[in-house]
Amino acid sequence: MTSTVLTALTAPVVRGRDRELAMIGEALDRVRSGEGAVLLIEGRAGMGKSRLLAETERMARRLSFRAVNGGANPGESVVEMAALMGALADGPDSVIELADLRDLGAAPEQRYWLLHDVAGLLDQAVVDGPLLVALDDVHWADKGTAAGLRWLPARVRAAPIMWLIAFRSNEGSADIRGALTHLQREGAERLVLDPLSEDAVVQVARDVMQAEPDPSVLEIASGAHGSPFVLVELLTGMRQEGLVRIEAGRAGLLEARLPDRVRQTMQERLTRVSETAQAVARVAASLGRQFAFADLAKMLDLSPSALLAPLQELIGAGFLVEHERTLAFQHDLIREAVRATVPTSAAQALDRQAVDVLLAAGASPVEVALQLAASAEPGDEVAIATLLKAAAALATTDPAAGVELSRRALELAPDSHPLRSPLVALTAVSLHAAGRMEEATAFADTALRQVLPANQEAEVRLSIAEMFRISPDVRADAGRRALALPGLDDGIRSQHLARLVYNLQVGGRPDEARALVPEAEAAVRASGAPGAAFALGLGKGGLENVEGHFASSLELIEAAVRLGHDTGDHARKRIATQFLCGALIVLDRVDEALDLATQGATSAERDRQAWAMHMFDLWRGR
Repeated sequence: MTSTVLTALTAPVVRGRDRELAMIGEALDRVRSGEGAVLLIEGRAGMGKSRLLAETERMARRLSFRAVNGGANPGESVVEMAALMGALADGPDSVIELADLRDLGAAPEQRYWLLHDVAGLLDQAVVDGPLLVALDDVHWADKGTAAGLRWLPARVRAAPIMWLIAFRSNEGSADIRGALTHLQREGAERLVLDPLSEDAVVQVARDVMQAEPDPSVLEIASGAHGSPFVLVELLTGMRQEGLVRIEAGRAGLLEARLPDRVRQTMQERLTRVSETAQAVARVAASLGRQFAFADLAKMLDLSPSALLAPLQELIGAGFLVEHERTLAFQHDLIREAVRATVPTSAAQALDRQAVDVLLAAGASPVEVALQLAASAEPGDEVAIATLLKAAAALATTDPAAGVELSRRALELAPDSHPLRSPLVALTAVSLHAAGRMEEATAFADTALRQVLPANQEAEVRLSIAEMFRISPDVRADAGRRALALPGLDDGIRSQHLARLVYNLQVGGRPDEARALVPEAEAAVRASGAPGAAFALGLGKGGLENVEGHFASSLELIEAAVRLGHDTGDHARKRIATQFLCGALIVLDRVDEALDLATQGATSAERDRQAWAMHMFDLWRGR
């Protein structure tokens, strides 16, 4: 974790945060006695959040805490659990070995089991003493980290762990804001970092100047508006630029003018390093706030030895710091200031080049997706293919983010591009998964028809008709629109008819479902598709149940369960088993239903299917 102030002249003591430090000290004492604690550090950029985290880590280590830290980066906001796992698994004091975790996918139900495993490892990590987990810049964190912050502190509440979470006010995704609100509801303490008081500004000026500041210096310092980062940057810049004279223990101005704002000051300071160092800084800014030495060398087409001198110059000037095995900008405001010195067209080209370098170094499509979406030009083949992969990876975990990426890829892809069809299909499905129904319907009715033949459009609409997470009415509408397409193959038509019966039945429209049964039965017999027969069997079984024909309902559902085994669709097999539980209960065969629900819960737990386990637990309760 990096400090938000320059190392050369920064104040050795955190000023103006006595109340916050006292609260942190009390929390550390509680954790030492065996309690868990969660502290939320909130403030605008430059308010000293990172500095406070660093000071807390110093305090914790002095009290024999084990301490780990990490932070989120803007380009990783769609990378599953990047911020959380980076803190827990990276660095010399890491508390988790990735090899100890199961090889689970990124789907929400798999994330549930991964967090279970992480909680177990955290319990082991505090056997020998308390632990501090510090997370910075959480406003940029991903959806998985948000889920982890909701769940882990409560799960290990009895363990001596202090969670210190820093974030910018009024920033972050809905998931992150929701997680932070949840933590506060559950008892987390919230420390809001306000601008420094006038007394604290005087203390900081005295520390940085190493002398007593006179009124002229303090007048300029007031231009920082109480921001610790900006204040130290201004005062440090004044000393380095020779705007002050220190005599007899007092610091006074040599030139009576207001200093430039922080960004302009940083840009001026950038001109004071060599041209080679300036070029290195500008290129590094396209790799992110934190970056690998090897990636920077490749971007510049320089040997590692040729980079040593300019990097050392940038580190000495306070632009960069060493961050374990990587390099990082001292603060995101510094990186933004450096980027502002690069013409927009050049910055876009550098960002695009950086994506190629990061992909070649093993970055996943999701990790580079946001930067690629912003920097690619129409017709960029790598960008189109990479954004498609990233959108597909997000389709189940964060479909709303996936939609933005697939739509950007569509903007880049010419009308005749071979990937337009899968991009359109993925966008249509993801819009439905994200709950944006009006937009999803309009997109499907226009874009799908423009790029896909009827049977392929029907296959996309079948994916929508099979979604458990959207309403039966929307699923039924997808089926009706597909069945209205001309020239459908018998197989896809039978599947749509069967699922339409099922969706109408579970959607509370039994009369419409019953009227459709004869046509669906004929189509299913003609096609012989087991998936269609399975869906139709469930739908008919549900209709019999609604009409009070419980014995025939049970018979139909039992047949559907057997077909579910044949289809290999484990999700639908579990749905069918739950239908069967309901039919058995109605027939007063409660013991059989309980046994079936218990077996289903055991199977769901074995396969790490949290949604199914929850549903079977509900049936066991009934």
